[in-house]
Amino acid sequence: MDLSKPCHSLKGVLRSLIVNSSTHWRTRRCLLVAFMHIVKVTNKEYFVEYLKVYYAALLGDQVFAIRRTAPVILPLLVKYYGMNWTVEHIIPYFNMFRKDRNYLYRYVPLFGIMELISPSVDTQDKQYLKGSLLSSVNKKVSKILAKISMMVDKIKAKLEENACKDILSLKDSIIFDFKEDNLRLYAEDTLDILEQNHNCDIFDVTEKDVEEDNVYIEGLLKIVYTQCIGIVLTLFEDPIVNIQIRSIFILTKIKEIVDKLVRELERDSVKACLNSLSKEELDAISKEVEEEMIVKKEDSSSESVDDGLNVQDRRESAKETRQIIKISEKETVQTKIPDIIVDAVHCAEKLDDLAIT
Repeated sequence: MDLSKPCHSLKGVLRSLIVNSSTHWRTRRCLLVAFMHIVKVTNKEYFVEYLKVYYAALLGDQVFAIRRTAPVILPLLVKYYGMNWTVEHIIPYFNMFRKDRNYLYRYVPLFGIMELISPSVDTQDKQYLKGSLLSSVNKKVSKILAKISMMVDKIKAKLEENACKDILSLKDSIIFDFKEDNLRLYAEDTLDILEQNHNCDIFDVTEKDVEEDNVYIEGLLKIVYTQCIGIVLTLFEDPIVNIQIRSIFILTKIKEIVDKLVRELERDSVKACLNSLSKEELDAISKEVEEEMIVKKEDSSSESVDDGLNVQDRRESAKETRQIIKISEKETVQTKIPDIIVDAVHCAEKLDDLAIT
């Protein structure tokens, strides 16, 4: 679909909705539905130029319900635009919150990881090797399955290291109730709309996915090894107990996925594909996996994404929003937040989180 003509007006509408809806936070949350529909008909360049900045703003919104819901569309971005694109353009926004001084913002990367490994929008049975990975027998599919098998082995080895084993050993002593994680409480009917209209099986693999090297489970394993486990280990050291518990839960989910993949890789059809590859081909794939599975080094410097606001602007923005919150929702409010460049709402002086009203 050619959206070149209305794109500038759309950008203006999005900015206006985010900046001028301080007391109408459900309006901002509804933008996630708009993003879902736009993503299905536009390319990744369009999203980067016109939408990325506003998605980042929702991830850093002052309302917890929006921050809780925003990661739900992350698997859709991966599905339509690929994991490499997502890692480059979207994941840095999640990473920047892991050391935020407000602990409620430090949940954001954990919400993102959870959505990647167990998408809320995907109501299909959780099977990870699907579609063309099982129905097609050709060299490219065999190589993808070999890569997945090798990635699984690397993650298994990582989970056997003491740091991960110590965390996983705690899973039986903690009651996990994240199935009733209140996501629906925060997302309300937005979650229903996303579930009913995203129109794709996240883990399914089409022939087009194979040809374009856009296999969700392959990309997922890569980011789990290179980034997600490291983020979980960092947040397990968090002083807030609830963040520690969620970190244990997510690492446990990662192990469950790996264990299930091990079983799925034992299928006769998968073994036949793997056995069709020569030693030279397997060695080449192994080298490729080693090159791709390089763990992201944690930046010890203070992480932030430039949002174009100087210190005084940030203080004024936070002060203005505090005043706006006191105003009745029936009134029309114009905030004085400067032009959004990257993250309009993630100010240095964040407000106390708002509960659902």
